Amino acid sequence: MVINMTAILEQFNPVEVENVRSEAAKEFIKLMMLQEEIEIQIKSRFQVLTEEDKEESFDTIKKIFSIPDSVTVKDAAKIIGVTPQRVRGLCASGILDATQTMEGSGKWRIEPKQLMKYPGWAKFVEERAKLGVQSRNIARFMNDNLDILNEDNNEE
Repeated sequence: MVINMTAILEQFNPVEVENVRSEAAKEFIKLMMLQEEIEIQIKSRFQVLTEEDKEESFDTIKKIFSIPDSVTVKDAAKIIGVTPQRVRGLCASGILDATQTMEGSGKWRIEPKQLMKYPGWAKFVEERAKLGVQSRNIARFMNDNLDILNEDNNEE
C-alpha cells in the first residue's frame, strides 16, 4: 500500500494553520497533528485486536521491520517510558517476559511482542526501519563497489 502524503496534507486543513504564512510551516504543523492522530488511532486499534490479531500483526511487523527476537533493557525502557532500573525490576518480578543472560548481571533478553501496547513501540519500529534502510544501502554500496574493493586488496 503506497500512501500519497502530499494528497493527505492537501486534504487535511485544520483551522489552526489558517494564519500561518509559510507553506513549509503549514505542512510541518499538519504533519505533527497527523502524527498525533495516528498515535491515537494506533492505540485505539490495538485495544480491539484479539490475541490472534496481535500475534499476526506482530509476526508481520517483525518481518517487515527486522524486529529482533529479544530487546535490551535500554530499548524496553524507551518503549515503555520508564527507567532501565524499572525494566529490570519488571523482568525480575516476571511482569515482563524476559530471560536473564547471566545471573545477577542485570542484563535481560526481553520478548518484544509484549511491548506493542506501549507508547514508544511505534518509535522503536521506526528506528528499526531506518536501520534496515541503512543496512540495505551499505550492502548495495558494497556490492556495487566490490570490484574496486577487490582491486585495492590485490594491489597490497
